[in-house]
Amino acid sequence: MEHPETEHPETERPETERPEDVGVVVSRADGAVVAQSAAARALLGPSAGRTCWSLMLRTPAARRLPCQDDCVARRLADGRRSDKACAISLRGRRFELSCVPVDDHVVTILRPEPGPLPEPWEHLTPREISVLRLMADGLSTDQIAASLDIKPGTVRTHVEHMRGRLGCATRAALVAKGFRLKYLG
Repeated sequence: MEHPETEHPETERPETERPEDVGVVVSRADGAVVAQSAAARALLGPSAGRTCWSLMLRTPAARRLPCQDDCVARRLADGRRSDKACAISLRGRRFELSCVPVDDHVVTILRPEPGPLPEPWEHLTPREISVLRLMADGLSTDQIAASLDIKPGTVRTHVEHMRGRLGCATRAALVAKGFRLKYLG
């Protein structure tokens, strides 16, 4: 007897978030992180002995974030009015970052934007993502190398690794796939 749910598993990936993808960081009024979900740890690194803003300020888009030395205390003083979200890119994915005061703590939530998720073999390293972003900006191999302070041969190696991993024959196809997989805004 054939059971459809076991014989023919679903092959399409969901285009919605999975609970294990949502990053959560809980901070005291002084900003010290007291708890962090596994997803937040994977995205931001371990938080022991750190403040929440020091975790966020290490991200590429830190200039646009509301994270500052006293942001947790201000969020607690402002109450619910301060739970405005902003967009952030981490590890090649786009997230919505929001900080919500709860009692005497602030809960920072990193919720992935909906869209197709890269398959495990399509994951790029942070350096590959940097090269891909500069390619999307129209920079040549030599310009990318100068911008990242690496050799042109290293840039070519990153491009070849990405082309192989993402199954792209050209740099243009690589950039297009980067947009589809949300590595590029």
